[in-house]
Amino acid sequence: MDNNFSESQIAGYKKQLHDRIHWLLIYKDNGDSKELDKYFNELLRQIKSLNAVFNYQPVIIQLLVTIESAYEEFKKPNCDFKIYRKLVLDAHALVDKIKEV
Repeated sequence: MDNNFSESQIAGYKKQLHDRIHWLLIYKDNGDSKELDKYFNELLRQIKSLNAVFNYQPVIIQLLVTIESAYEEFKKPNCDFKIYRKLVLDAHALVDKIKEV
């Protein structure tokens, strides 16, 4: 796969990633657990694929682990929304740390 993407393409994708992470809060607020479960799995798969595109930056691992932590909190029968929300917002902030390389 050719990983020669322009800075504007990478910046555009990072904005989309911000939006996708934000939906983790919206789906949780709506109480649609089945849809949120599917959404988490799809998002995690996509983030795992970002390594090559973003030149194997360590922040991608941090992002993946943070979203997986939010997913684990979501799956708990007594999910603590404050913890869940903090993890989602932390993931959101990590996207800004991804360099457009």
